[in-house]
Amino acid sequence: IDQFRTPFATSGGERFGVLPGVQIHAHILNQLIAGQRIVETGLTLKIAAMTLAGLIGALLATIRIEIWQRLFIVSATIISLLALGYVAFASASLMLPTFAAACSMLASFAMMSSMIWQRDRSQRRFVRKAWSQYVSETVVDTLISNPALLKSGGTRTEASYIFTDVEGFTTLSEELPLEMLSEVINEYLDLITEEFKAAGATIDKIVGDAVVGFVGAPVEDQNHADKAISLALKLDRKSAAFREKMKSRGIQFGRTRIGVNSGPAVIGNFGGSSFFDYTAIGDNVNVAARLEGANKVTGGTICVSGETAKRAKEHFFRPVGHLYVYGRSNAVEAWEPVSKEDEKSPAFSLYRSAYESLEKGEGSARRSFQRLVDKYPNDHLARFHLNRLINGNTNVEIELGK
Repeated sequence: IDQFRTPFATSGGERFGVLPGVQIHAHILNQLIAGQRIVETGLTLKIAAMTLAGLIGALLATIRIEIWQRLFIVSATIISLLALGYVAFASASLMLPTFAAACSMLASFAMMSSMIWQRDRSQRRFVRKAWSQYVSETVVDTLISNPALLKSGGTRTEASYIFTDVEGFTTLSEELPLEMLSEVINEYLDLITEEFKAAGATIDKIVGDAVVGFVGAPVEDQNHADKAISLALKLDRKSAAFREKMKSRGIQFGRTRIGVNSGPAVIGNFGGSSFFDYTAIGDNVNVAARLEGANKVTGGTICVSGETAKRAKEHFFRPVGHLYVYGRSNAVEAWEPVSKEDEKSPAFSLYRSAYESLEKGEGSARRSFQRLVDKYPNDHLARFHLNRLINGNTNVEIELGK
């Protein structure tokens, strides 16, 4: 009858954990005689230990590392805490509140992790909603995974800058009723902006009928020049098709002129505390705007800087000339992109030959361009240079006004 289960029955089983009552009494008496007593911590120390453990758990939840790494650190800390309690009890009969502290740490870690997850989810939702209006889904995903790319202020960035503008839009605005004008321009801008997003470009701003953007920010892209040229060519084709569509509706919609330049600029969030604009600032951005305007003079639709043409390895170009744009003392070497088929055509070879004669100042340049225009009357660049030669301009230096 004198048999009793002790706490050792949990680990050692019934064989070792069930003892006679008289033996248990003997153990108690022996501990009293030897002065062996379990020392418990006071309430103040218990509260302090739980508070400290809770703060540590919350701090571990805020560390910006992978979730599995945070879980590993928390698990290791709790195991170490429980081990400390075991050693303190086994060596000094000191009963520390390690289990309560471990529960406090785990609870605070879980609560803080949940709050951070909710906050990050809200931020991701905001970033996706805001940036999906300006850039492609791929860029949005990159920004969500790395929000530091959107830090306040500007960063020196290598990119390609694209300016588009509709020819004769002011006249169109005067001719069309406001409701119809709004419908037409919205349809056009929807077409253009979708192409920007599909190409992975960032839309900087829309000013009336003009769209400004760049490739290479906020996500770095080593192929920004080739992608910008591909986008410009696609915009040219899409806008031409849109112009034909409007023509069938009796609306004379103008050509879309495009300018592209590449190089460093400061790109980032500029503005005050209540409003900011994600934009690009620098001379290279201004040059892209001037190249778009150069199409008014040359009669083309796409004008690309020599810097962009040099970086674009997947495209072909023909020279336009050395442009002296307004506000800049140095000339900008300008090129026009052509298709692979055009690059192999006789017209391309004839143009390059005529341009080389003009570049060298040879008297045969005028005859070469005349033959080119006679054979290909729709070649706007050949006609442009022929008119310049007729007016006495015998070089490739082209002065542009405002």
